[in-house]
Amino acid sequence: MTVTPRVVGNENDDAQIELLKDTGMQIIAKCDCLPLAIKVMGGLLRQKMTSQRDWENVLNDSMWSVSQMPEELNYAIYLSYEDLSPSLKPCFLHYSLLPKSRVFFTDDIVGMWISEGFVHGTSRNFEEIGKDYFVKLIHRNLIEPDINYVDQVVCNMHDVVRSFARYLARNEALVAQNKQTGISEKMDSQKFFRLSLEIRASESDELEWYSLQAQTSLRTLLSVGPIKIKPGDSFLAFSNLRTLHVEDANFDALVESLNQLKHLRYLSIEGTNTSRLPENISKMKFLQYISLLGCNSLVNLPNSIVTLQHLRFLNLRDTGISSIPQGFHGLTNLRILLLDLILSLEHCMFTLLVCM
Repeated sequence: MTVTPRVVGNENDDAQIELLKDTGMQIIAKCDCLPLAIKVMGGLLRQKMTSQRDWENVLNDSMWSVSQMPEELNYAIYLSYEDLSPSLKPCFLHYSLLPKSRVFFTDDIVGMWISEGFVHGTSRNFEEIGKDYFVKLIHRNLIEPDINYVDQVVCNMHDVVRSFARYLARNEALVAQNKQTGISEKMDSQKFFRLSLEIRASESDELEWYSLQAQTSLRTLLSVGPIKIKPGDSFLAFSNLRTLHVEDANFDALVESLNQLKHLRYLSIEGTNTSRLPENISKMKFLQYISLLGCNSLVNLPNSIVTLQHLRFLNLRDTGISSIPQGFHGLTNLRILLLDLILSLEHCMFTLLVCM
C-alpha cells in the first residue's frame, strides 16, 4: 500500500514522488497499517503539499513516541487535529457532538458554527466561510461525504474519529444516549457547556427535561427523541444558550418560556408538536437561524418575526404555514428561505420582493 501518489497528485514528476516515497512508507508503518489512520494521515500530508521537510517533520513528531496514550486517542488523528487551524479545531470537535441517528445537512451545521462564534470573517460571507471550513475537514478525511447525497451536503464521521473528538471535548461536552447509565448523576455532578442527547421512544420515560436544570452554563443543547417534558417545564435555567436543537419532542409545553433565551442564535425544533411560536419572539433579537421543518401543527408565524434583523436562515418546509407576515422585505440579512409550494406562495414572493 502506498499513499504517496495520491497525496502529491499527478502534477508532480516521478522524481519528486520517489523522493517522498521512503518518508511516506515510514509514516504508513507508524500508522500500524490501519486503513483509517493511513487515510487521515494522507489528508494531513496533502496539506503539506510536496515539501520533504514538512513530511519529515510529521514522521519525526514527538507525538509518535508518547507512551501510555489513552486508547481514545489515535496517534494519526491526534497529529491531524493538532495541525488544524484555531478556527477549525472547535468546528471539528462540535461535529462529533451531533447525534448519529439523525441527518444534519451542511447548512444546518454551518449555522451552528456561526451561532457558536466559530466562523470568523465578515458577517456578509459567514456561510461561504463556514462551508469552506466544512470542505477543509473533508480534505483532511476527518469527515467523509455520504454517497447517498450529492454535492457533499451530508457527511459522516468515522466512529474512531468521533470517539477521539468526544474524548478531547469531555470536560466541556456531554454526549449521552438514554440507554447509558449514570447520565443524571453526571449532569448533577459536573457543569457542561454543551449537551447532546439521543433518546429512543422506548426509553423516553427514563430521562426527563427537569433533570437538565442543573446545567445552567449550557451554550449548546442538542436533544433528539422524545425526552419527557411536563407542563411547567421551561428554559429558565438556560439563559446562556446560543444553540438549541430539539427534535421529536413535546416542545409545545416549552414555548411560553422560549423568549427567555435572550442570547439564542440558533433555534431548530424540527418534527416537534409545536403549534405556535412566542408572539414576542422579537425579544430574541440575536436569532440568526430558525428551522421549523416538519412542524405540521404550526400554521402561523408571529408578526414580530419580521423585526429579527440578524436572521440569516429560515426553514418553513413541511409545516402548516400558508402565509408569511407582511414586512419580510425588512429582513435584510436573510440569506436562505426554504418554503413548500404553499397556497400563498405568490403572496409570499410579492411580500419578499416589495421595496427590493
